[in-house]
Amino acid sequence: MPDNFLESPVAGGRGLLDEARTGGESGGEGPPPTDQVDLRQLAERLSGLVRRGNRGEGSPEQVDKTLARMLSALGKPFPLLPAPAGANLALTLHGLARSGGQDTALKAFSCLIRTGRFGLALAASLMEAGNISGDAAAESLMPYDASAALGIINQVLLQAGLGPAPAGLFAIDLLPRAAEADFIQARPFLAITSGSRPGLAHPLRVALWEGRIGRDILQMDPRQAPVVRLKEAASWLALLRPAGLKPEFAAGLALNSQKPCIHFGEDR
Repeated sequence: MPDNFLESPVAGGRGLLDEARTGGESGGEGPPPTDQVDLRQLAERLSGLVRRGNRGEGSPEQVDKTLARMLSALGKPFPLLPAPAGANLALTLHGLARSGGQDTALKAFSCLIRTGRFGLALAASLMEAGNISGDAAAESLMPYDASAALGIINQVLLQAGLGPAPAGLFAIDLLPRAAEADFIQARPFLAITSGSRPGLAHPLRVALWEGRIGRDILQMDPRQAPVVRLKEAASWLALLRPAGLKPEFAAGLALNSQKPCIHFGEDR
């Protein structure tokens, strides 16, 4: 992992660690959603169990039970947690994945890759160091989660690159399946990657553009597609930066996506 990965610039000039402290949250008033509250409570419980070690409630069995509940709560990956819960949770999971027993490590890694960009950076570092094998990482994605897979593939390729190392081979092996992701499956990944730097690793960029997302964009009629889908397609084009795209198509998509609409949600 690069020494300065925590200071890598992202949208708005924030670094990964700053983003992790807020969970990528941009602010706003009102109470957090129920799923955020549940996850924050589980994060606090897990941290307390780890601090207590093997004493009483801090037993490995209790840690594993809490990790199982947390993985269920992360069914939709990359939640927005208030500061500093995002960074604290990722660091706790990283410690368990690095030094816990085999089952505990796998559960912790499965949660870690679903926490956000900071968690993905920590997860990729575990694979680079050999703490988590490619087979274990693949198992952590089951049942298959397209956005979590895209996240860890991208982060591994950005940090480890292509090569014979197990982490790189893991990412390369998953590229064909990554190419099958559609707009809805990849939406959480787009939300944490759009506007960020370094953005997409080149092999993943090619796979997504030549895969289902690229085909769906090219089949759109910018004059007739729903505005919410056009906005999403415009975000993908900015991220994928495909070569050879007809300028008039990109211009029409960008123009029609400027109409007022709701933020990404259910397709309409």
